[in-house]
Amino acid sequence: MIGKTDARSAYDELLERAAQVFGSRQVAEEWMHSPVKALCNQTPACAIIHDRAQVEAVLKKIEADQVGKSIGSELTVMREDSCSRAMPG
Repeated sequence: MIGKTDARSAYDELLERAAQVFGSRQVAEEWMHSPVKALCNQTPACAIIHDRAQVEAVLKKIEADQVGKSIGSELTVMREDSCSRAMPG
């Protein structure tokens, strides 16, 4: 468990990180105060008091999933584009 000052600092740091992951501070704030299944339905704001590393791990997983989806989408577009160029019009 962390102290009140450390908890505020941890919250601010994780909020900033979440804003980077989600692309919006507003979305990050909503996420910080919403129950998250991977955190045993605790909010990230509450969970950081007991296990900051777990909250960070959840954010990393979300970010990795977003990157994977983004790369998958880009590959699909590239495949479709190369197929349309390969086929005579």
